Amino acid sequence: MKRIIFLIALVITLFSCEIEGQIPGIGAMQKPVISADSSPVRWDITSYESVQTAYFRNDNISYAYLLWFSGDGTKFFYGSTSNDRVYSYSLSTAWDISTASYDNAYFSVSQDGTPFGLTFSEDGAKMFIAGSANDRIYSYSLSTSWDISTVSYDNVYFSVSGQTGSPFGVDFSVDGFKMYVSGTSNLYEYTLSTAWDISTASYVQNIGVTNSNPHVCFSNDGYTFWITELGNNRISQYDLSTAWDISTAAYNNFKYINGLGDASLYVYEFDNYAYAYSMNRYTYYIWQGIIYKQ
Repeated sequence: MKRIIFLIALVITLFSCEIEGQIPGIGAMQKPVISADSSPVRWDITSYESVQTAYFRNDNISYAYLLWFSGDGTKFFYGSTSNDRVYSYSLSTAWDISTASYDNAYFSVSQDGTPFGLTFSEDGAKMFIAGSANDRIYSYSLSTSWDISTVSYDNVYFSVSGQTGSPFGVDFSVDGFKMYVSGTSNLYEYTLSTAWDISTASYVQNIGVTNSNPHVCFSNDGYTFWITELGNNRISQYDLSTAWDISTAAYNNFKYINGLGDASLYVYEFDNYAYAYSMNRYTYYIWQGIIYKQ
């Protein structure tokens, strides 16, 4: 009997090792795990591997700049500066862009003629747009989380004109008390006294980054951010010694991705790897890749 129990345990152990050791990709989705450990998670942008690309275009748009995903990976949103719309897609397999289908739903951004950046609150109940025409960040509410057809403007905006004349990207800390805006060769940090309420935002500081007009995405723990470099076909990584404090950021490295061009950026973390999504504004292709931990 002991031998039978030992053999069963051995088979289970070997099977578990095989699952954990496989290369992540489509069909190997894992439930995201955010460690309670306060130590920084360090990522290696040079480990980026391409998974797939997929083509998306609506209404013969000319520029596709905005890109974001729902927290469970079953929705993604992209927008255009040519018709000022944000489109909604559903994925039948979470995080697999090849399974995406158009929801026949979009939101028209009438507040700004050049919407460049897009982000959502963690629960999908808030949406934020970075508008370069008026140098503002705009706030919207969704009565049903992640349902673009339920978006309404909050009549609230935050002006970044005192810091940059061209806000391109916007992202928040996971608790909604920090906001980051990428502009011309700079990244700007703001603090909010009320989470996700940009009317309570105040400017903190800024740092220079490697290229003009980048899009930005932060890691869950605030110790890393990535930017796309417009026209350079690459994603760059910065590491922070103090979480969410960009004054402690240091340039790490970059990954060249042929054909990426001028692209938006979204990164979602799993236990041992992260998916990175970038959309080329001219070709309307989304690149999906994997970044591994150091």
